[in-house]
Amino acid sequence: MVRNGSGVNEIKDLIGKKVATPFVSTSHYSLLFVLNNAKVDATKVNILNLQPPEIAAAFARETSTPPTSGIPSSPRPRRTARC
Repeated sequence: MVRNGSGVNEIKDLIGKKVATPFVSTSHYSLLFVLNNAKVDATKVNILNLQPPEIAAAFARETSTPPTSGIPSSPRPRRTARC
């Protein structure tokens, strides 16, 4: 999920962006898998180790781009974001 107007239209657009995910989780593994498949060096993406409540708060503050499964229980970002 990315915020509307973030400039992220494909995986390579995540380079230089903040992406929040709980480390050692399915979301984290999925993010690394997707980056690898898109031939994007994960060290070029600012991956933040945040838990889902922190991800929702960061998204609300517009400070990071969460992975798809990062905030499954938060209805607010869905109005300002797209998958």
